Amino acid sequence: MINLSLPEGYALPENLDSCDKEPIHIPGRIQSFGVLLVCNPDDYQILQVSDNCAQIFGKVPDEMIGSSLVGYLDDTQLSNLQRCIDGMSRLGRYNPFLLDVGARPYNMTVHLHQGLMLIDIEERKVTTTSSSFQYDLGRALQNVLSETTEDELYQTTCEEVKYLTGYDRVMLYRFDEEWNGQVVGEAKEPHLEPYRKLNYPHTDIPSQARELFKINQIRTIKDVTAPPALLVPQLRPDTGAPTDLSFSSLRGVSPVHIEYLINMGVRATLTIAIVDGGELWGLIACHHYSPRLLDYSLRASCRFLSQVFSTQLVQSTGQFNKRRRDELILIKERLFNQMSREWKVYKGLTKYQVHAKSLVDSEGFAIKFDDKYGTEGLVPSDEQITDLIDWLCEFSPGNLFYSHNLSTVYPPAKEYTEIASGVLAIPLSRRRKDYVMWFRPEVEQTVTWAGKPDGKVLVEDGDRYRLSPRKSFEKWSESKAGMSEPWQPYVLEVAESLREGISDIVMHKYHEVKDLVADLRRANSDMESFNYSVSHDLRAPLRSIEGFARILIEDFNERFQDEAGELLNVIIHSANDMSLLINDMLSYSRSGRSTRSMTSFSLEELVGRVIEDMKKAFPEIEVVYDMKPLPVIYADYSQLRQVYNNLISNAIKYSHKKGTPHIEIGIETGEDGETLYYVKDNGIGFDMRFAERIFGVFNRLVNKEEYEGTGVGLAIVARVIDRHDGRIWPESVSGEGTTFYFTLNTGRFMDSDDQLSASE
Repeated sequence: MINLSLPEGYALPENLDSCDKEPIHIPGRIQSFGVLLVCNPDDYQILQVSDNCAQIFGKVPDEMIGSSLVGYLDDTQLSNLQRCIDGMSRLGRYNPFLLDVGARPYNMTVHLHQGLMLIDIEERKVTTTSSSFQYDLGRALQNVLSETTEDELYQTTCEEVKYLTGYDRVMLYRFDEEWNGQVVGEAKEPHLEPYRKLNYPHTDIPSQARELFKINQIRTIKDVTAPPALLVPQLRPDTGAPTDLSFSSLRGVSPVHIEYLINMGVRATLTIAIVDGGELWGLIACHHYSPRLLDYSLRASCRFLSQVFSTQLVQSTGQFNKRRRDELILIKERLFNQMSREWKVYKGLTKYQVHAKSLVDSEGFAIKFDDKYGTEGLVPSDEQITDLIDWLCEFSPGNLFYSHNLSTVYPPAKEYTEIASGVLAIPLSRRRKDYVMWFRPEVEQTVTWAGKPDGKVLVEDGDRYRLSPRKSFEKWSESKAGMSEPWQPYVLEVAESLREGISDIVMHKYHEVKDLVADLRRANSDMESFNYSVSHDLRAPLRSIEGFARILIEDFNERFQDEAGELLNVIIHSANDMSLLINDMLSYSRSGRSTRSMTSFSLEELVGRVIEDMKKAFPEIEVVYDMKPLPVIYADYSQLRQVYNNLISNAIKYSHKKGTPHIEIGIETGEDGETLYYVKDNGIGFDMRFAERIFGVFNRLVNKEEYEGTGVGLAIVARVIDRHDGRIWPESVSGEGTTFYFTLNTGRFMDSDDQLSASE
């Protein structure tokens, strides 16, 4: 390695604490292999000039500043230049202009930026009409276009650029998501150490340098040891600001970068940006260990070759991605077909030969949908998945989420990085915490860097410390943990398509159920209307049957035999039972048909009146009532009275044969703060296996002959509670008694005035 030192004219920054903050687009200097003129595009007046202008024009800066560019160009050059300025054609059509000064030809390139015309002038070495050059360029393009794999494309591009440029080393340098770079292709002189597969930290090419590469895609440094040429004057005469040299190919080099190259032993460089879709994909980095400069036309050809490379890269990777995407789309369509068979999402994704896990290359799979939950493969625990879903609902609600380093954004994932460092999750509904998730395990990664990747190094410089690039580029390896294989864009695309398709299926099912519910409501309404009409119309003939039977017994009893009298009593008893059933059926129909009459009232007063009614209805039964304090509520008074009437009468009916009925009426506070209303008895109780059946119409758990009733009362209670947006359930032990609990969502119907009166 050659011992190099920082040339004169490059002052290292004193207060710079980050390379990202260095203003490299306004250095106030250029590389001395050319001359820069800064002119007013309106009148061609020279405003600034590099202090080495005498090497081309034979004049010092003071002689040129304030003069007109017209004196240095011929008529053809002035005409073409004016057409560019007027916007009649693109600058690229005329760049570079041929400028003859004395007997020597020069390339003159023009850029218009921020109201200034910047003119780079450098010696012209070759012509683009050279037949050998045209042949070499055509062959290079053909070879690049013929490659079909990424690795071959990388390597061939490096070899062709090296052949065209003659640099000692040519590297293809690809950025990752964090802007670290890896050498993925290399062509070099045999005696040089290989750099292929080495990694370089993002600090080697700071953010503002990456942005400049998107603006000016080719950058050359002829000799890192050559002193720069300064702009005279340093600031723009019209604004007093530094001149932006972003588009100048002569732009001066950052002293930090100069020191970086010196530490590497590199003397000259050529760097070509590879831009794909407006984003910086990577660089073609050419290094030489002695001074070297390509003619502008050759540099432009290399830029063209990089554009061909970019196009071919997109095409080759696109073909692979398309094949894989097409495979995944077929799997996705199979999943859609499976889900659509019965409109069951969970079953369609998990219960057929094609499983949702196979859609994504992963080691683990989990699904939670519609109160169903299942996993397959290597996954975190159920509790960990539940916690992750809760976090996703807060962090990325309703959106596809993916990460190949989950623990960096969700620290609890550090507990299971070995099996789930990566996650891809798609939400299946917005209102429920339903998700499909794929997990990828940790992949042990060893990254080899070209030197230890310290972001910055402070070195002692006299009586101060300053920022310096690292000095060692020997291979340095580190292991990275907590990371899985990244998720490819085509995988994310298909996963998002699956999410949208499931949403369509869910919506289809929702509307199907909605239509079915509407049909059932209409049918139920028709049935209740029919039931109400029939029940109502049957009461009159039943009264007639009972009345005439009683008349027969009272007025003609002596004419009947004993058996006939017994039959008449059976008719009367059956008619009474039938009347009771019809009355209950009418009550059941009314509970569904009547509108709510919501009002605030004292529940304690209502229950007190029901107890008084029970004393009159069961005068022969002694009952002990224990009524706890009850609140003021907002509900339908008559319907709530029917609820307590039915529950308390049931409690008496099923308790009095055991002894004295003890009935407790009160409220409790549930675990979630909800108010629970209850009616408790010490009666016969029942087996809780039949808890759901007792709220059905005509469902009875006891012998009709032993305990009277129609089996409709609890169905009425359940319907009233449902209409108050509540729920009801029993707790019972056979032989020990039963407690009925229910809730009332009365706040759903309450306006502000009602809330105030209810709270009072």
